[in-house]
Amino acid sequence: MDSHPRNSTVEAQGALATRDSQHNSVDNSLREKSTTESQWWQRLWHVPLQDEDEAPTPPPPDGGMVAWTQVAMGHLVIFNTWGFVNSFGVFQSYYTGALHQSRSNISWIGSVQIFLLFGIGAFSGRALDAGRFRLITFVGHIAHILGIFLTSISTQYWHVLLTQGFLVGIGNGLLFCPTISLVGTYFSYWKSFAMGVAAAGSATGSLIYPVVVQKLLPVIGFGWTVRILGFITLFTSTLAFALLKPRLPPRPSGPMVDWAAFKEPPYVLYCVGIFLIFLGLYFAFYYVS
Repeated sequence: MDSHPRNSTVEAQGALATRDSQHNSVDNSLREKSTTESQWWQRLWHVPLQDEDEAPTPPPPDGGMVAWTQVAMGHLVIFNTWGFVNSFGVFQSYYTGALHQSRSNISWIGSVQIFLLFGIGAFSGRALDAGRFRLITFVGHIAHILGIFLTSISTQYWHVLLTQGFLVGIGNGLLFCPTISLVGTYFSYWKSFAMGVAAAGSATGSLIYPVVVQKLLPVIGFGWTVRILGFITLFTSTLAFALLKPRLPPRPSGPMVDWAAFKEPPYVLYCVGIFLIFLGLYFAFYYVS
């Protein structure tokens, strides 16, 4: 007489177990999907741990043809990025009259370039550690060159803001930090000197780009003047992309943002000081002309 209730209890327990198993399966699937979607950036920069049996990385050559070639190519990249950004003063004065905008509105174009150069550079520098140097710099060169050539056919303020401001700025942000980091991997004793020579490309570009614009703009007009800047950039970028060569294998790096560093007062004060310096630096660069 007790068999029927006992069978019903067993069946009920089996149904509950089956339902719990299905719920757990659905929860696990949703959790895996969420993890996959939320970690696309981490997968992009994922670096497998180096095999302990692999030979250790040799020390920096600290000189030689290949190492100094990296310095020269780094100089060209900084020539194209910071040199072009620092030359915005000549565009500032021209755009104010040609686009019939206030100087404050025009300065947004150059300001966006600088913001993207630093903002994207904070993340693109990890490309070197992750073994994605050539991919990220290829995209950067394309964006930078395309932005310059599209600027040459721009006729409205928003055209120039999108091309010279955003597109060139994105390209610069993808190029600057990975390149300057690569140069440092080839040196130990001469590291400061090598990186200083590479960074001097900013001064070289700040000399050449404004002179080209000032000499050619009254003669051949805005469109072809900017196209010539684009051809200069195309040549130097092609040379740099062909000869820049990462020396170190991919290696693990720390978290995207090291929040613990902001607990150190000297570091926080340094960041605040640098922020205040750049806050007022580019008034002279943009408005001196």
